[in-house]
Amino acid sequence: MPFYLFSLPPELITRILLHARIQDVIRCLQVNTSLRDLIRNTLILQYSIDAHFAGAEVLNGTDIDILTDTTLAERVSHLKERETAWRILRPDFRERINVLHTASGIYDLSGGIYFLGEAISHDSMLDRMQTVGLRYLRLPNKMFEESKWESIEVEAPIVDIGLSVYEHDLIAVITTSTESSVDITFTQISTSKPHPLAKQPKIRCHQIAPDSGRLAISIEIVGKYLALILTFPNAGVDVVDRFFVYEWMEGKLVIDHPAPASSVYTSLVFLSPTVLVVASTHPPASLDIWDLELACSVRSLLLPTLQPHMEYRSISARGEPNPYLSHSRDTSFQPKVFYDPKESIVVFNVHIQISNGLSWRSALVVVHRRALLEAGRRAGGVEKAVRYAEWGQKTTRWIPASELSTRWITTSAGQRMAVIHDTRGFRMADRSGAEGIRIYDFNPFHVRKWGQEVDDAKARWAAGVAEPNAYEGDVSDPWDGWDDNGDTDDEEEEEEEGDNDLYGHEDLDDEDFDEDAVETLGFAQVMDEELGDAEALVDMVNQFIASAEDGSPPIEPPLHFNLPTDSDSGGDDEIGEGSLHSTLSSPRSTTSSPGPSTTRVPHPPSAPGLQRNDSKAVPNMRIVTSPSTIFANGAVLTFEEPVVCELPCVVYTPANPASCGGLTGMYEGMLLDEERMLGLKTDELDNIVAIDVFHFG
Repeated sequence: MPFYLFSLPPELITRILLHARIQDVIRCLQVNTSLRDLIRNTLILQYSIDAHFAGAEVLNGTDIDILTDTTLAERVSHLKERETAWRILRPDFRERINVLHTASGIYDLSGGIYFLGEAISHDSMLDRMQTVGLRYLRLPNKMFEESKWESIEVEAPIVDIGLSVYEHDLIAVITTSTESSVDITFTQISTSKPHPLAKQPKIRCHQIAPDSGRLAISIEIVGKYLALILTFPNAGVDVVDRFFVYEWMEGKLVIDHPAPASSVYTSLVFLSPTVLVVASTHPPASLDIWDLELACSVRSLLLPTLQPHMEYRSISARGEPNPYLSHSRDTSFQPKVFYDPKESIVVFNVHIQISNGLSWRSALVVVHRRALLEAGRRAGGVEKAVRYAEWGQKTTRWIPASELSTRWITTSAGQRMAVIHDTRGFRMADRSGAEGIRIYDFNPFHVRKWGQEVDDAKARWAAGVAEPNAYEGDVSDPWDGWDDNGDTDDEEEEEEEGDNDLYGHEDLDDEDFDEDAVETLGFAQVMDEELGDAEALVDMVNQFIASAEDGSPPIEPPLHFNLPTDSDSGGDDEIGEGSLHSTLSSPRSTTSSPGPSTTRVPHPPSAPGLQRNDSKAVPNMRIVTSPSTIFANGAVLTFEEPVVCELPCVVYTPANPASCGGLTGMYEGMLLDEERMLGLKTDELDNIVAIDVFHFG
């Protein structure tokens, strides 16, 4: 007996589609009008498609039982409003919160909570570096919402903190004792009491040697694992860095790995609940992929080889939000829209030192978490080490950071990153406007969306139906006279043309799905003619029914590595067609096209009465799709061979402070979470004295 899809109840078809890949759901829009209408008129499917394009978490089959139509409608509306607010850089409110204590250098931002250490005093640099207390703010979600500083009591000097806000309502406080030991205390944030899931509220993890010097820490918590790096930058030759992994609920040490030398391991980021990337500066510098279930490193993604007179000195890393185990995430801190950790970016702040010790070069290296997972799983074959050209050229974007404020690492959330020029730099001292801020958006769908806008504007201009400024924009270029290294035009003339330019848009191929079927963050008109039941769709339904016989719907394969063997050829793409490698093909040209290197999306001039939901009121915007070469010019070469990066992005700068809620570049730092930007104000002694919260929804 033949199977007819529409003999099933609409509710069952909806559940089937919720377990399908979003690309397949979008294809279903073109099957026939009945299926198209079902998808377009079902709120939970609408939200899932919109969330997919926004890089947010997609709802699954279990959500349909607990979410009402009203709740779903609110989610759809909120998601679109928030994405519009970020696109035009128009916050719905701004609030200033004064810092009432002497801030130390310890801080973190996650789950709508901002943590800031308390120093002994501000009398001396040594006093400001010693953290004796911990304060935190629950950041406001609406205008005039009261935010007050709260505290977590700690009995010993604090070295650092680790957070798992969304998943476990947990803060792990790293302290040192009078016996020179490093201890970890597990505290529940909401109660400030010992965490109920920790069988040992306090763990002693390391004894510090007498000549160890200053201690630096990198810590992350995901699922049952706590990963910790202890780095001793000023230690003697006999002291080495250490890499620990604990099952924190059980208090069980599962990995204790000494580094090859001192000041080698500098930071780590979870790529999945069981996979880590650890940054190592030990030659050859690399990003090492660790499988915690195998308790070893399985791949080394090599960084570009430096000239003999250069060395990698430090690499800090951040990827927010962290992955999580779906059954354990705490919902008390969950935002209305949660970014999908698999699609989020990881930012590496790389510092390179010239051998004379007086000169530095810095860069922000951005890569998607999914791309790192895929590179670790597929690249290299039987070879454990993978050259940068093999894994990094198509998946990274290097951003020169010598003129940027890189003191704070909590500058990214999801696929967005905020950068701000260092106002302490003498060359930037007179740049006080909104142009001091840039927002980088690495969402590939946004790149294609705005790239198409540029192509359409060019076509209208060429056809004579639009004025030239419909392409060039109606506001002045905020970077006129400055290149992407922070150099003036006069200085740039002394260098070879083309270094670190932002090139014009080129079309990006997409073999995964027909993007004509749906418009980013909203449904477009689709084909009306009847196409009949697609064979692939019937196969998908049959697979769903077959897998449901044991009561378990299809799920993604586990993110787990196998050690390379002689027959290891990298395997198939276990992540799926939504990965960066298959979603974006490399640009068709490696050279810039004639014309201005700054390509802006057309938009009208800003107006004081402009409403936030006016999607055409975009800020200054550039589309970055062509390859660029990092540190290729200048008197001193950095790398042994040209380092090319091709990851596309959209770069926003506020048109002017008045149209962007007072968003300006006059901050010492700009932090980012899912819903907000935080501008940090400091005094003449570099103490944080106030925080401006810009809320985007």
